[in-house]
Amino acid sequence: MTPILSFKDVEITYGSKPVARDITFDLHEGEILGLVGESGSGKSTIIKSAMGLLNSSGYVSKGEICYRDTNLLALKESKMRAIRGSKIGMIFQDPGAALCPIRTIGDQMLESLKAHSKINKSEAKEKALELFDNLNFRDPEKVWKSYPFELSGGMNQRVSVALTMIMKPEILLSDEATSALDNISRNQVIMELIKLYDMGTSVIFVTHDIDIVESICDNVLVLKDGIIREYGNAKEVINNPQNDYTKHLIHCTRSLRGKQLWHMAAK
Repeated sequence: MTPILSFKDVEITYGSKPVARDITFDLHEGEILGLVGESGSGKSTIIKSAMGLLNSSGYVSKGEICYRDTNLLALKESKMRAIRGSKIGMIFQDPGAALCPIRTIGDQMLESLKAHSKINKSEAKEKALELFDNLNFRDPEKVWKSYPFELSGGMNQRVSVALTMIMKPEILLSDEATSALDNISRNQVIMELIKLYDMGTSVIFVTHDIDIVESICDNVLVLKDGIIREYGNAKEVINNPQNDYTKHLIHCTRSLRGKQLWHMAAK
């Protein structure tokens, strides 16, 4: 089966220093791939490189990133803009990176839809309210009229997911989308990401949470210092890791999880 997204021997450099090296993996249609590793391991850098969103000092210094048969690195910015959102969507850790604070959610939904299709405001609103209702948003009409500052952080993140979902992308890149949320909001966002997957979208899910990876991911890629340490079936890697770093990462994550549960039970 031809992958929908491929990284082929990719090296990413900031200034003159490579921060990710020899990155090779495939994302297939209908797959959820987890990217895990400690902070600074290169997870976010890798998915941002596929969107052409590295900052001014960052660039892909080697290799190819292919969407189907197209090398994204060879595209002009105008062509890349046509792919962003409609074909490849991204959810950031901070919804402020995706939402404009001085425009209503409805206006931002309309703008996203109009960038890739001919649609008027009433049609866009109908589509958005239907999606909000399907995602169990309380008072969809109020969300449509709201500004981001009028919503909670968890609700803004859920809106960011909806903003991505309404475009029906083939690929979703989720960059620590649940790490700053409380447990209830986190679970709501995860369920919404699973709905996106059920719509046929392939997902790369960047996270620190090993439990989420084991629960929802088909495969997992473990990163340290910008190098792939382990890559394979998520349950096999997590339950029978072969690399020493993977063993250490899983042990530390689950030890911390155990302490958190103990403290909660002790209260």
